[in-house]
Amino acid sequence: EEKFLTLYFWDEANNEWQRLPTVLNPAVNEASALAQGPGLYVLMSSLEIPIRQTGWNLIAYPVQETRPVTQALASLGNGYTLVYGYVITDTADPWKVYDPAAPAYVNDLQTLAFGQGYWINASQVVTWLLKGSNADEVQSASLTSVPTPPATFYGDVLLGQGLTPAAGLPVQALINGAVCGEGVTQAVDSKIVYSLN
Repeated sequence: EEKFLTLYFWDEANNEWQRLPTVLNPAVNEASALAQGPGLYVLMSSLEIPIRQTGWNLIAYPVQETRPVTQALASLGNGYTLVYGYVITDTADPWKVYDPAAPAYVNDLQTLAFGQGYWINASQVVTWLLKGSNADEVQSASLTSVPTPPATFYGDVLLGQGLTPAAGLPVQALINGAVCGEGVTQAVDSKIVYSLN
């Protein structure tokens, strides 16, 4: 991870900030970039975390502020498919997941918190850009022991073979007869659904 000062230009045509290649000269306290013409330029500090491989990446969240997961991951765009967090104190359901393509009832990872480790499944090599609540609060975070993420299964519970779907029914995942995941059915939008890790 690396802390950066970067110049941005407001691109009115696309209604977005355009990140400019910025040259830093700390000896004279200077940041420079090629001008894009008249407009609004802003110098911002950020933390850049390169995600150098597709697939699973274990990364500690380095901002001393708890943020909603969608806000914290916004700079990744479509560069990821899943994020898992592990809450060791939640013995009933320690794995929390955020899947931007899944229904809301599946997503129980609501925030990212300082110093916590998160498994991010990258769909492409990408740089994660983060800004602290102020420039002094972006710090290095260390990972605690975070296990490998599980699989998450979810879907509708259908009527059949003596089963009448209802909220509150136990759901178990088994591998060779051993329970490896548990959940409970819930009522969502007039349907009975399940989600388990």
